[in-house]
Amino acid sequence: MQGPRENLHRPAIDPLFRSAAAAYGPRVIGVVLTGMLDDGTAGLMLVSTSGGEAVVQHPQSALFPSMPRSALTQVPNAHVRPLEQIPELLLQLIRKDLASEPGNLRQAPLQAAKEARIAELDMAEISNEFEDPAGFSFAGEPGRKSWRA
Repeated sequence: MQGPRENLHRPAIDPLFRSAAAAYGPRVIGVVLTGMLDDGTAGLMLVSTSGGEAVVQHPQSALFPSMPRSALTQVPNAHVRPLEQIPELLLQLIRKDLASEPGNLRQAPLQAAKEARIAELDMAEISNEFEDPAGFSFAGEPGRKSWRA
């Protein structure tokens, strides 16, 4: 399998959400369904703050509710539906987007693009983000471990 590894797994949903938010901003619909831990939460937050729509399966209808619960904790304004109602909601959201005039669509925020580049280990972006090194350096003789501030 190709693609970024995140939370020890590939494919990972957070990089997908980040890159979609960076590229399409308010035209993205992120969906988090049943699953373990908090996969998808960080990416769904970025989809939402980029003006996109966040959809989360109702935790009570999820076989494994921890992913939906985590997403709802961080994106409380998400659309919440039982699994069987999500397809109709997606159709409604798509129709709403298609009905809006192209001129009304906002651009994806720069933060979404920046986070996507950092997550992809774009060294130029990382250097820009962290220009000043920490005030600590290794100062010791070979074989001797000591640190100085």
